[in-house]
Amino acid sequence: MLEVVEGGLLTTVQDIGRNGYLRFGVPESGAMDKFAFRAANILVGNTQDAACIEMVIIGPSLKILDNVTISLTGADLTPKINGSSIPLWESIDVLAESILEFGTATNGARCYLAVKGGIDVPVVLGSRSTYLRGGFGGFVGRALKTGDRINILSDDTQSVSRRLPEEQVPVYKRNHIIKVIMGPQDDYFTEGGIRSFLGGEYCIKDQSDSMGYRLSGPQIEHKSSADIISDGVPLGAIQVPGDG
Repeated sequence: MLEVVEGGLLTTVQDIGRNGYLRFGVPESGAMDKFAFRAANILVGNTQDAACIEMVIIGPSLKILDNVTISLTGADLTPKINGSSIPLWESIDVLAESILEFGTATNGARCYLAVKGGIDVPVVLGSRSTYLRGGFGGFVGRALKTGDRINILSDDTQSVSRRLPEEQVPVYKRNHIIKVIMGPQDDYFTEGGIRSFLGGEYCIKDQSDSMGYRLSGPQIEHKSSADIISDGVPLGAIQVPGDG
């Protein structure tokens, strides 16, 4: 069991995602950084889809109430156990009554805590993921806060020390060059608008979540209207509103 001492900025239980319910207006949810999420589970010997704790930018403080094996992957939130720094991207044995605490991200945004056995919360619509806007899944449908106690599923298999090879550890930066493929509505934009888009620098705004990032930057000029016929939106799709 884990006890939440401080909840952090946004700390939720997530798994690989909730599939098959989009037609009912229920999004996938799940871990944002799926590579880091899967790696965290592999490092402690879980199945790749076991529920983990996702922390965003400012991490929580947790009391470990039993002897457990954990791993931390993704953003570096300067984790410490009982005041001593611990590494990311490897399995760590933690003794009962230890305090696991985090600071502010030095790179990246989302960090994942996997515990051997997996986080034990109810399965809702085939997933343990938290859907915050819907208020269900995860730990009673919300972010973790002080006083919450989180159960861990039992796992009697022997722990094995594991570490992700350094060359496979992602590099999280503040600035990225993004490759794009022009979509079926590229003829809605002027040549100048396309040039602005491909050559511009855009920043992620505060009005962003796991459903999508809102960006600020050079205006992308439409030829006329921004209205299009609704179609499927794949992962990574870029949408340009009427104001460009």
